[in-house]
Amino acid sequence: MVALPRAAGAAKRSIRRASTTIGVYAAAGALLLAGCGFLLAALVIYLTAEYGALTATLMIGGGLIALGLAVIAVLKIAHARPRRFHAVAHAEAAFALPPEAASEADLFEARLAEASTKYAVPLALGALAIGVVTGFLRGKSKG
Repeated sequence: MVALPRAAGAAKRSIRRASTTIGVYAAAGALLLAGCGFLLAALVIYLTAEYGALTATLMIGGGLIALGLAVIAVLKIAHARPRRFHAVAHAEAAFALPPEAASEADLFEARLAEASTKYAVPLALGALAIGVVTGFLRGKSKG
């Protein structure tokens, strides 16, 4: 009889801790978004002074679109690969592989997921650079 109130108290504490953690991450995310907005505004102001308003907005818009498309492509690649290997994990359970073989398959799946997300940042930076160069060349052709 005493175990039930203890379990309920532990569940309440766990929920309270989780909600506090979520609140802290939400506040940090809001601050990060605000900071990115200010940095983007500063970049627009700088590029407007250098190349003009139209060229600056084309550079920023093209870079952001390319960056978004690159992120979507990376996410699609990252989420498509592990699904194939979940079928392998189910097949292992059906054939009752020994534990060491199952752990090797899990390790392989984890390494594959890690490798597929490894190139997200270089792809995003490359997309942003392409947008900036395209906008710069657009400004040079009017010159």
